[in-house]
Amino acid sequence: MGAPVNLEGYESFKVNASLNAVIDSLAKLIFTIVPGNKAWFYRLAGARIGKGSVVYGRLVEPDLIIIGENCVVASGAILSGHVIDRGKCYFNKIIVGNNCLVGANSIVTPGVVLEDNVTVGAGCFVPKNKRIKKGETVVSSKLITLNCS
Repeated sequence: MGAPVNLEGYESFKVNASLNAVIDSLAKLIFTIVPGNKAWFYRLAGARIGKGSVVYGRLVEPDLIIIGENCVVASGAILSGHVIDRGKCYFNKIIVGNNCLVGANSIVTPGVVLEDNVTVGAGCFVPKNKRIKKGETVVSSKLITLNCS
């Protein structure tokens, strides 16, 4: 196992981490009972989700996630507003433009911007702080992008 993360002096992080753990546990419980579009729940938890968008995946740190109109976050996809990198916890917003698809079992990390009409293929990993340009399709975890316009 790696070394524990030193959170001394990060009391607000501890509170936020605890709150997000409660939100995540509550989401798992609710969606075991009521499967389907989770957008309504994540809006209540602080995510900004546009009209016509559906969320079947998981939003971690929902208050750091902005999803435009007419988007799909497929089952098993994870959008996470935090990541631990080299022993440090990194937080940032995730911005998803309009008419985007985040495919099943994909992972989108903090600081990522998906411009309008982007498709992230199933099983892809988008590393932190990457910008995927308008109309591009990510087809590999190595960030192979196709511009199909």
